This record gives sequence, C-alpha cells and structure tokens, in this order.
Amino acid sequence: MTNLSQNLTESASMYPDHPAVRMDDHVLTFAALDDAASRMVTLLRGSGLEPGDRVGLMLPNVQFAISYYGILRAGGVVVPMNPLLKKREVEYYLRDSGAKLLLAWHNCAAEAEAGAKAAGPDCMAVAAGDWDFQAALAATPPATDPVSRSDDDIAVILYTSGATGKPKGAELTHGGLNRSQAVTARALINAARVLSGERIGTRSTPPALLPSLPTPTARRPAPVKLRRP
Repeated sequence: MTNLSQNLTESASMYPDHPAVRMDDHVLTFAALDDAASRMVTLLRGSGLEPGDRVGLMLPNVQFAISYYGILRAGGVVVPMNPLLKKREVEYYLRDSGAKLLLAWHNCAAEAEAGAKAAGPDCMAVAAGDWDFQAALAATPPATDPVSRSDDDIAVILYTSGATGKPKGAELTHGGLNRSQAVTARALINAARVLSGERIGTRSTPPALLPSLPTPTARRPAPVKLRRP
C-alpha cells in the first residue's frame, strides 16, 4: 500500500503522545491527529465520497490537517484552496479540478457555498465551524484501514498562483509525495518543531505538513507549528 496517510498512522504508533500540530495553545498529538483523521473518513464516506473523488479544502487551521489526512485515508484527492478566495475563484477551482465536495471554514462559508453552487449540482459545500466540527468528529466512529492507493494515484492537486494566466492544477501522486517527504525528513531528524509560515490552505500547506512524519532514518518526528490566518 502506498497511501500517503499511512505515514501518519506509523507516526502515531511510534510516537502517540508526541505533538504533531501546534497552534497557539492548541496541541494535537500524533495519536489524536490519527484518530481524528480516521473519524473524518467516516464523515466523508457518509457524504458519498468515493476513492478518486476530489475534495476542496478552504480551512485555515488545525481542521485542515485533520481533513487532509482524512481525505487521503478515504482514497480521495485533496484540493487545497485559500480561505480568502471569492465566489468566481472558488467556482473555477472546483470546476477545473472536478471536485465533488468542498469543506469550508465557517467564516468563508458564503463565498464557498456560492462558488460550489455555481460550479454545478455535483459539487456540495459543507461549512465547518470549530464547535460543530469537533462535535461531529467526537460522535463519529473511526474508520479502519485506509483505502489502498498505488504510487501513480493522485493524492493532491496544487494550483499555481495564476501569475501568467489562470491558475493551473499540478497533480501530485502518493508515490511522489512519499519520496519528497522522505528526502525532507532526513534534514529534520530530532528537530524540535517545524514552523509553518504559510497561510494554511495555500499551495504550500501539504509540503509543510509532510516533514512532521518519520522515515526509517528519523528517530523522532518534529511537530508542525501553525499560525493563525
């Protein structure tokens, strides 16, 4: 199995109480992140998500990390989207990527829902407030094994800035991201923490999350510290 999310499960097994994500006073351990991602799989499947489906993410905080690994574990494809996008931009990203679901921060729900509606009847937007999101996860049973993926299966679609025209989606595979993570992690052996200076939800977010996961050469993973939008 090549599913990128398996790295998180292995981290949780080796370092369950080690911080994985930190934002202000909110600390999520590897075990807690792994459990939340498993519960997210159940929620996604309840929304009709099937392996290979693309899911837009307009989440600026810890919810992004949970949803990111939940989508991968369910066999879906993550489409990171800036929470500051407006209706027209949201519509373009969803249409171009073929996303069937959009998970949005409650503060950008209006633009997200309008963009999803304009993108067509096959796309559904779900606004996630902090309280509702955590309550829904707590009330949902965790899924078991992640969906099997091959090296060539798409894991993430990252969009360019669009400086020379419309943004273009770059398809990143499970195999490619696994190899990238392995190379980056070698430079972070026993690092205390990794600071993410990027706004969560932008095209730099997935690479920022990957180095926190161990490889055979890393004795201890480094938590990712997020900043608020």
